[in-house]
Amino acid sequence: MGVRNCCRNGCDDIMCSTYIEDIGYMCRECKSELIKYFEDKGLEELPENELYKEIEDFMNTKVGTYVKKKKINIDAFLDNCDLY
Repeated sequence: MGVRNCCRNGCDDIMCSTYIEDIGYMCRECKSELIKYFEDKGLEELPENELYKEIEDFMNTKVGTYVKKKKINIDAFLDNCDLY
Protein backbone atom coordinates (compact mmCIF):
# COMPACT_ATOMS: atom_id res chain seq x y z
CA MET A 1 0.00 0.00 0.00
CA GLY A 2 1.39 3.38 -0.96
CA VAL A 3 0.94 6.76 0.64
CA ARG A 4 -2.57 7.99 -0.05
CA ASN A 5 -3.97 10.95 1.87
CA CYS A 6 -7.46 10.70 3.34
CA CYS A 7 -9.76 13.21 1.65
CA ARG A 8 -11.87 13.92 4.73
CA ASN A 9 -11.77 17.45 6.06
CA GLY A 10 -9.09 17.68 8.75
CA CYS A 11 -7.84 14.09 8.47
CA ASP A 12 -4.08 13.71 8.14
CA ASP A 13 -3.97 9.93 7.75
CA ILE A 14 -1.84 8.88 4.78
CA MET A 15 -2.38 5.11 4.76
CA CYS A 16 -5.74 4.80 3.00
CA SER A 17 -6.93 1.61 1.38
CA THR A 18 -10.45 2.69 0.38
CA TYR A 19 -11.05 4.74 -2.75
CA ILE A 20 -14.48 6.11 -3.69
CA GLU A 21 -14.70 7.39 -7.24
CA ASP A 22 -15.37 11.14 -7.47
CA ILE A 23 -14.81 11.49 -3.70
CA GLY A 24 -11.30 10.22 -3.06
CA TYR A 25 -9.40 8.17 -0.51
CA MET A 26 -10.68 7.28 2.95
CA CYS A 27 -8.71 5.98 5.91
CA ARG A 28 -9.80 3.14 8.18
CA GLU A 29 -10.86 5.46 11.01
CA CYS A 30 -13.02 7.67 8.78
CA LYS A 31 -14.49 4.58 7.14
CA SER A 32 -15.51 3.22 10.56
CA GLU A 33 -17.01 6.58 11.50
CA LEU A 34 -18.89 6.69 8.17
CA ILE A 35 -20.42 3.28 8.85
CA LYS A 36 -21.58 4.44 12.31
CA TYR A 37 -22.91 7.64 10.73
CA PHE A 38 -25.03 5.62 8.28
CA GLU A 39 -26.23 3.23 10.99
CA ASP A 40 -27.24 6.04 13.34
CA LYS A 41 -29.10 7.86 10.57
CA GLY A 42 -30.92 4.63 9.61
CA LEU A 43 -29.58 4.74 6.05
CA GLU A 44 -29.63 1.08 5.08
CA GLU A 45 -30.27 1.33 1.37
CA LEU A 46 -30.26 4.40 -0.84
CA PRO A 47 -30.18 5.11 -4.55
CA GLU A 48 -26.53 5.41 -5.58
CA ASN A 49 -26.71 9.17 -6.23
CA GLU A 50 -28.12 9.77 -2.73
CA LEU A 51 -25.47 7.48 -1.24
CA TYR A 52 -22.73 9.56 -2.89
CA LYS A 53 -24.35 12.76 -1.58
CA GLU A 54 -24.42 11.41 2.00
CA ILE A 55 -20.76 10.35 1.74
CA GLU A 56 -19.77 13.75 0.32
CA ASP A 57 -21.58 15.48 3.17
CA PHE A 58 -19.79 13.24 5.68
CA MET A 59 -16.37 13.83 4.07
CA ASN A 60 -16.88 17.59 4.40
CA THR A 61 -17.29 17.31 8.17
CA LYS A 62 -14.15 17.69 10.25
CA VAL A 63 -12.70 14.55 11.76
CA GLY A 64 -14.39 13.85 15.06
CA THR A 65 -17.29 16.25 14.39
CA TYR A 66 -19.80 13.46 14.09
CA VAL A 67 -18.49 11.66 17.16
CA LYS A 68 -18.57 14.88 19.21
CA LYS A 69 -22.27 15.31 18.48
CA LYS A 70 -23.17 11.91 19.92
CA LYS A 71 -24.75 12.07 23.36
CA ILE A 72 -22.75 10.53 26.17
CA ASN A 73 -23.02 10.70 29.93
CA ILE A 74 -20.54 12.55 32.12
CA ASP A 75 -18.78 9.35 33.25
CA ALA A 76 -18.04 8.31 29.67
CA PHE A 77 -16.90 11.83 28.81
CA LEU A 78 -14.48 11.95 31.74
CA ASP A 79 -13.22 8.43 30.96
CA ASN A 80 -12.26 9.75 27.50
CA CYS A 81 -10.25 12.50 29.18
CA ASP A 82 -8.23 10.26 31.49
CA LEU A 83 -4.55 10.05 30.62
CA TYR A 84 -3.96 6.72 32.38
